[in-house]
Amino acid sequence: MNDDRRKDIQRALTLIGQAKDILVVATTQEQDDYDNILIDKRRALIMARTIILAWVIGVLGLVMIGGGIWGLIDLFKQEVRAPLRSYGGAVSMICGGVAMLGLAQALRVLLLLVLAHAMQ
Repeated sequence: MNDDRRKDIQRALTLIGQAKDILVVATTQEQDDYDNILIDKRRALIMARTIILAWVIGVLGLVMIGGGIWGLIDLFKQEVRAPLRSYGGAVSMICGGVAMLGLAQALRVLLLLVLAHAMQ
């Protein structure tokens, strides 16, 4: 009878050891998942800020283009012909607006590249 008990105790000890190993693996996996959630939340916050920044820059670019066009129309409507150098401000505003739109598009493309790299 002692041999049967020793075998049962030995079997119980191996099962307890296996359960301990399973618990250690599960604990480390849970900790890794928790760390990844924090990283994902941080990454999502950075991406949201980048998207908002790209939209703000894009809207400001459109406002600059609209202001430049308004300046050109105002110069064309004057009774006395304005000198050619007066058109420079309006044209430079339009160019600055186009540059801002390009910057906003570059930010959006950069964000897409970062997302594509993160998915791999």
